[in-house]
Amino acid sequence: MDLVYMKSEKGISEIQTRQQGLERNLRPYLIVVDGVKSVQSLAVLNPVLKDMPVVLAQLHDQGYIETSSIRSLR
Repeated sequence: MDLVYMKSEKGISEIQTRQQGLERNLRPYLIVVDGVKSVQSLAVLNPVLKDMPVVLAQLHDQGYIETSSIRSLR
């Protein structure tokens, strides 16, 4: 099992309004977070997005995403 993230209210607001001040280069990472796919799956499905685990941890620390209670099926 791998870690699964979902967008937080702050992350959803950023997607809708772009008013939270998220760095432009981090937006694609936030967009792909769906609350279902694991970090590992997201990295495989989006190979152009480098360092997926590191960037998602950064988004988590900034409050844009949170851990999901859903277990990854990979």
